[in-house]
Amino acid sequence: MLEGSLLYRILQSPVEELRLDSDHPGVVEPEIEHEVQPLGKVRFYVQFYR
Repeated sequence: MLEGSLLYRILQSPVEELRLDSDHPGVVEPEIEHEVQPLGKVRFYVQFYR
């Protein structure tokens, strides 16, 4: 996260919601259904690892 914050929602039962910002970055695990919702103005980037 470069600026602002996102609501990161993991769509598995039970649904889990995390607020991501520059102090609390997130990791998205492969094949886990999720969605993000910007909370105001945001700037972020995604890196893919193998």
